[in-house]
Amino acid sequence: VSPFDDNTVYIGTYGSGLFVSTDGGANWEDMNRPVVKTSVNSVLESRHITAITITQDSTILVGTYGDGAFRAEKLTTDWRGANSGTNSTDFINQIDVISSNIILMATNDNGLFESNNDGQQWREYEPLADSLKDNSITCFAYTDEGAAVVGTREHGIWYYNPLPVTDWLPSNMRKYGVVDITKLSDGTLIAYNFNRGIVKDKVGDGKRWDNASLPTFDKSSYVAADGDTYILNVNDKMYSSSDIGASWTELTNYEGGMVKRLKYANNYIFGVKDNKVLLTQDKGQNWTTTLPGATDDLVLDFTVTPNGDMFAFS
Repeated sequence: VSPFDDNTVYIGTYGSGLFVSTDGGANWEDMNRPVVKTSVNSVLESRHITAITITQDSTILVGTYGDGAFRAEKLTTDWRGANSGTNSTDFINQIDVISSNIILMATNDNGLFESNNDGQQWREYEPLADSLKDNSITCFAYTDEGAAVVGTREHGIWYYNPLPVTDWLPSNMRKYGVVDITKLSDGTLIAYNFNRGIVKDKVGDGKRWDNASLPTFDKSSYVAADGDTYILNVNDKMYSSSDIGASWTELTNYEGGMVKRLKYANNYIFGVKDNKVLLTQDKGQNWTTTLPGATDDLVLDFTVTPNGDMFAFS
């Protein structure tokens, strides 16, 4: 969403490039080609958009999968490459404006970069800090203390430590990949780690992370949504969450065990389990059981029609 107009929305696609809507998403326009092509203006060469941000000087910065970064001044479609100083990086995972003179860019192959001139020139973020174990930076956040916290593809979360020695240090979440870090309004950091699920750092400095969700790495799990409530089956138990997975409550009336499917249809959440189907209409607080076939028939799938008819496949 544009920082200058809430009705102006930009969307990047994987295959068709960049689009803009000036009426809150009702209509969209292609932004991949300049209105007037000159010797210095070019098309947005990549159609695989992975990151978008708009600077305080109205420059659009776009990261791509395979072709690096591009920039267009004054919210136009006059595109130019924006890769100077990036060591020919091709894969961009995130670009964010931190302040009027700080823009950070996470790359998939060359680490974290910083620009103070709207992406015209990049340099390594804190180049004297060279201990970061993984240069594949998937995401980042910027702390209230003015330092970067990064997620990596294989080695967890690291934080920049300026004193007493300028260096990157690993957090307690130093294993497996991280796909997102978000800073909340109170400074709390929220991240998703492939091993621990959703984790949070209440202090907001990136150093110590605690579980904020159920760890489901390397475990079979099934999830279904009923409105704003999510129902999760993992480790033979059933849980519910009404805050997008930040916290989970065990549904103690569930009989236990793993289902083969967990789905929502027409005000029911139902799980297919062995020769029966378990149904709930109150977001998992109470469950009923139905046997669609003979006692020795395995149920493979199940659905409920809008008029309430139930169909099972065994």
